[in-house]
Amino acid sequence: MKYAGYLLRQSKHGLFLWILGTSMVFAQDKKLEKIAAVSLPPIPASFQPYVDSLKLLVKEKNDSAKAAVFLEEASRFRAKNATKCIALATEAYKYARKAKNLTQEAKVYMHVGMSYFFDGNFQQALSYYFKALSIYQKQDDEISAAFVIKEIAVLYGKNVGYKQAKNFNLYAMSIFKK
Repeated sequence: MKYAGYLLRQSKHGLFLWILGTSMVFAQDKKLEKIAAVSLPPIPASFQPYVDSLKLLVKEKNDSAKAAVFLEEASRFRAKNATKCIALATEAYKYARKAKNLTQEAKVYMHVGMSYFFDGNFQQALSYYFKALSIYQKQDDEISAAFVIKEIAVLYGKNVGYKQAKNFNLYAMSIFKK
């Protein structure tokens, strides 16, 4: 509902945009229920030796620290090799779940979403962005949520249309300005 309220305050056509925004939020909530069922893909057999060798190099005992190592490595491949990034992020997810670290889980979803975005699979990217957004909103982490909203705006700008992208960007900017 935060998004709909923002549209109402920012627009000459406030009521129309409030209705549009509200329907987007409710639709998003229903989508989030479906998206929550989306799981990370399995690690391809061709990348398993790489993941296993990285596991041997990780000397950390703490699961959150292990997840951080895998996330850092995954970020190197986000735009270059989606499959490798997703494989590393999947491994990071396992450690993040063990550590019950929701922030790292959200970062995994962002890495996977960005990989799909760079790979041209925009629907999958959007699914993972919304999973990350859901976690950040539950944690009341407005800055991280704004970053995700900005990424959604970029995706919408490439696929859906400038108007929707602009609205998401304005919303993200309003959070950043707080």
